[in-house]
Amino acid sequence: MSREVVAVRRAAAAGVVLLAAATACTAGTANDPKIPDQGTLTRQADQALSLLARSPHPGYADQPTASGQDRADDKGREVSEAVTGRALFQIACSGHGQVTVTMPQEQRSTLVDCGKAATSVPFRGALTALVVGQRDSAGAYAWRILPRRQQ
Repeated sequence: MSREVVAVRRAAAAGVVLLAAATACTAGTANDPKIPDQGTLTRQADQALSLLARSPHPGYADQPTASGQDRADDKGREVSEAVTGRALFQIACSGHGQVTVTMPQEQRSTLVDCGKAATSVPFRGALTALVVGQRDSAGAYAWRILPRRQQ
């Protein structure tokens, strides 16, 4: 297993613990869907990371400068990162449903289908993206930012 996959899985495991803690605070209310257990969240996060790992990224570094993950039904997470030069924002979702990625600076939104290949968006300098899970989605999404390789 590559060092990138090991590092990303370790980060995912830490993130899943935080996800479980955050969702435990809201579990049990009448408006919330059934909250998945720790094992399910871990499997879903691993599946999303696997989709990212299988996504080609020629011309970009193997090690991300930033990465993260969340539940596919999350109400919204901002990803904000500044890089020197060109970079690639990749996001993949496991489970079923969709997440919406909105980039206000570019005035564009992209739907990312869960269970499909990662969506890749090249950018230069700074990225601000809002990732919003759809209410009927189930699973997890993972994202990473890869800097352009030096020529």
